[in-house]
Amino acid sequence: MSRGEEHSKVFATRMFFLALIAGLLISLCTPLTYLGWAWKTKQAETAALAQQIAREAQEIVINNPDMRQYNLQQLNSLVSLYQQKPDIKHIKIATNWSNSESSAGVPSPALFDIIRRVDITFRGTTHGYVEITVTAASVIMSTVLLSGIFFGLGLLTNTLIYRLPVSIIIENEKALEIMAFKLKEKTEELAHAQSMLEQNALSECKTNLNNANQLIK
Repeated sequence: MSRGEEHSKVFATRMFFLALIAGLLISLCTPLTYLGWAWKTKQAETAALAQQIAREAQEIVINNPDMRQYNLQQLNSLVSLYQQKPDIKHIKIATNWSNSESSAGVPSPALFDIIRRVDITFRGTTHGYVEITVTAASVIMSTVLLSGIFFGLGLLTNTLIYRLPVSIIIENEKALEIMAFKLKEKTEELAHAQSMLEQNALSECKTNLNNANQLIK
């Protein structure tokens, strides 16, 4: 291996490790940054949804304060409506005189669940509250998918930065070895031909005896 080829291979190896470190940092930092942003966004969406449900429940309770049975039916319908959303695991609307829930028992919150509670108030008086539990599984799945994408891009980058130059160097080395072998063969053939010419110059072709030049020498 020539000096230039050795330097090229060392340079390619260093670039490989630099690309590997950069790829690992990107594969970690980018998904974590996205996870933090997506988590805050999901929390804000959950808080806004809880506020919206509380406003709708407030309209039901305040507009017909004496029709409790009717209001209870309306609250149950409101709970059933929002329970159809895929991210909502549990929803509860509690008033001073009734409770409306999406299920009989409150499920144990998971690690990635978001719980928000908003009071139902009117003119400074609290009439109840709305509590919803929203799962953030979609955020986690998208983060895992993003991590996989960046990991794949990191492997591709390492392949292009390291393996491609190294493969080119190896191919060049093979080509140089083949050329050196052929050059050695040609040199041996030339040496053999020169030896034959020298012998023919000192002897007669027909008799194979020494010629006049050899006799004078």
